[in-house]
Amino acid sequence: MPPLRIAVINAAFSDDEEEYVTGNVGRLIVRAGTTLICGGCGGCR
Repeated sequence: MPPLRIAVINAAFSDDEEEYVTGNVGRLIVRAGTTLICGGCGGCR
């Protein structure tokens, strides 16, 4: 079975809480061995 890939797109602007939550979720996705593909205006920071 090929590795799982998840793509996410975020808003161009976000507040501190949104960045905190989405950053933690992204870390959990990667730690689970999944490839995380980020998109949106700024992509990953």
